[in-house]
Amino acid sequence: MSNITIVINGDTILSNKNFNILNKPESYLKSVFHLKMCCEEMLNNTELDIQTIAMTLEKDIFPSHSTRITVVTGHESIVPIVINTPNEEMVTAASGQTVTALLTAILIDEGNGIAKVYTDSTKTVEALGTDLVASTMVLESIAQDTATKITYILRKEPSDITIITIIDSTVVSAVVNAVGFESVTVISGSIVNQLLSAISVDNGEGAVKVYTDSSKTVEATGTDLVTSTMVLESIAENTTTTVDYDIVI
Repeated sequence: MSNITIVINGDTILSNKNFNILNKPESYLKSVFHLKMCCEEMLNNTELDIQTIAMTLEKDIFPSHSTRITVVTGHESIVPIVINTPNEEMVTAASGQTVTALLTAILIDEGNGIAKVYTDSTKTVEALGTDLVASTMVLESIAQDTATKITYILRKEPSDITIITIIDSTVVSAVVNAVGFESVTVISGSIVNQLLSAISVDNGEGAVKVYTDSSKTVEATGTDLVTSTMVLESIAENTTTTVDYDIVI
């Protein structure tokens, strides 16, 4: 076995397993002794790797302040965009992703730090793993030193979903979302405003417009009585994906 000596600030950490512990703070001694044990284990079991010792030294005695976020290889579809620019920090998640999926898809300082997601910018309530990522949330990147923290804005990619669900069945009795057969059945005597309040596109992420006829040149007013000649347009969150629904009375 090679006789290796490592010195930190004048202290010999590894030289025939001798170490000077005089006048050193407890936290310093704990870190240095941990490194010493790591070095000894390496020397006893494998050839000495100077780079590995240097990395151990840096992590154990001088913990990283980095809060940089990277995406785990193969998870780019979950987190397509990360911006680490100071004062512009942002993470964009694909539509429909849970908080757990988001946290699994990213690394803080190559795995040395941790991340937390909060329901809003006050950071008083931590989001549940099963919660869907929303643009009202924020992500906190916490460095290995645990003291350095940066808040990232969370953005969700706009959805292309146009599926309609019923909120009030006293106004809308049925919805058909099957492609090519889209329709909304409205209770007779309902007005447009009631119809708009009775349905939701993509759980509230999308929008709805009602037109007086299939030409979609004139938008119906809120007080208009809903008729079967009208057409309902379901608009996805991305604002470009739309689907027309027939209105059945």
